[in-house]
Amino acid sequence: MLSANANTIPVCTWAVMEMVCDPTLLVALREEANSVAIITDPQTGNRTFDIDHLKDLPLLQSVYTEVMRRHVSVNITREVRQPFQMEGFTMQKGQVLQAPTQLAHYDESVWGVEGHPASEFWAWRHVKYVSSSDSDEKTKTPVFELRGRATDYFPYGEFFFFFFLLSFPSPPFSPYRKFKEN
Repeated sequence: MLSANANTIPVCTWAVMEMVCDPTLLVALREEANSVAIITDPQTGNRTFDIDHLKDLPLLQSVYTEVMRRHVSVNITREVRQPFQMEGFTMQKGQVLQAPTQLAHYDESVWGVEGHPASEFWAWRHVKYVSSSDSDEKTKTPVFELRGRATDYFPYGEFFFFFFLLSFPSPPFSPYRKFKEN
């Protein structure tokens, strides 16, 4: 219970603060959420949300991802198990290494978008508009797509951040591969 509150409360608080600071975002999120609202009582107009569809809303997913990228910083701490060298330094067995996830989350080459630097919260960073043909009309549908590389996104402090720390040009596998296999 404690860990759920330790993560959920700050993320929700940051999301609310970002919405309050950007009235356009608040309106857009309300419209998106209303698209999956179900009227449960026609007399009172009480509504509930279709959770299966609510979790798939692209802007809502993008806000969550951006809050985690921008506002959650974890220092991944590991003890060296065997000596190794990195960038001219020798790490001895028993030494403690820390790697802040913020290094990867603020990398301009990965997360920067023209007009929206990596250091800025931008709710639409992970929303992509895909053309689709519906009858004879071409429409653009918003979809969620992680803007950066999955190997550069560590909101939960993944161990694989050490591939970034150790300066691998591109890690041989994605930390999210386990989700793709299911």
